[in-house]
Amino acid sequence: MENTSKSFYDRQYTSAQYAEYETPPYLNKVQKFLNEVDEHRKASSVLEVGCGRGHYRHLHPNWIGTDYSEEGLRMIEDRPVFVSDAQDLSMVASNSIDILWSITVLEHIPQPELALAEFERVLKPGGYLFLLPAWQCRWWDCFGISVRKYRDLPLHFRLIKLLLPFLNSIAYRSLTIMPLRLYRRFSSFLSQNSTSYYYRKLPADYETFWIADSDACSWLDAHETILWFISRGHTCISHPSAFKQILIRSGEVIFKIIK
Repeated sequence: MENTSKSFYDRQYTSAQYAEYETPPYLNKVQKFLNEVDEHRKASSVLEVGCGRGHYRHLHPNWIGTDYSEEGLRMIEDRPVFVSDAQDLSMVASNSIDILWSITVLEHIPQPELALAEFERVLKPGGYLFLLPAWQCRWWDCFGISVRKYRDLPLHFRLIKLLLPFLNSIAYRSLTIMPLRLYRRFSSFLSQNSTSYYYRKLPADYETFWIADSDACSWLDAHETILWFISRGHTCISHPSAFKQILIRSGEVIFKIIK
C-alpha cells in the first residue's frame, strides 16, 4: 500500500495539472489565521505538513515544508523542505513548532490518528494548529462514479450514480452523521478520557485519478477531530462551543495546544 500510494503521488506531481493553482484555493483562510495568531505569538518555526508544491510558503518567513512525495518538493528551491510521512514526523523535535497547518492532507493518510498525535507532539505549548482536510469524502468518488458514463459502470454502481443527488444532499448527510456525533460526544462525556479517533477506511484508487479525492483513503469527520483534541485538554478556537462543534459542516478547525 505504501509503495503504491507513493508511486501514485510521485506520478501525479510530474504532471503539470496535479495540485497546481494560479491562486491556492485556501490562501485567504490561511492568511487570516496567521494574521490572527501570529499577532499574539511571533512564530520562529512554522511547519506545513503535506505542502506539495509549496503554494503557501510565502505566507510566513519561517515556513518549513514537508511532503510524502519527493517529486512534489522538487520545485521548491527558496525554502527548507524535507520528505516525510505525516504519520511519522520523527525528523521534527518534540515541542519545537509554533504554528502547524495541513490542508487537504489528512484524508489521504491511512492512519490519521498517528498524524494527529504527531502534530500534537511537535507543537510547542501554546502552539497553533490549522487543519483543513476534505471532510467526509464519499466512497463512490474512489470509483469515479459521478464522472463516468452509465454504460461504463457495473449495475450496482449505476444505481448509486442515479441516487447521487440524494446521497450528496445535506438532509441525507445530516441524518447519517448527527446520530454518530451525538453518540461520540455522549460517550466522551461519560468516560472523561482521551478519545480514540473514529474514521472509516476508503478504497482509494491509486491507478486512475478520476476526480478530486478519488485517492482519499480515509473518511474523516470534523466533529470527531475536534473531540480528539479537546478530550486531551486542547482548545478549539475556531468552534469554541459544543453547539458549534456538533453542527460543524465543513471548513477549517483551529486549535491552541495546551501542555
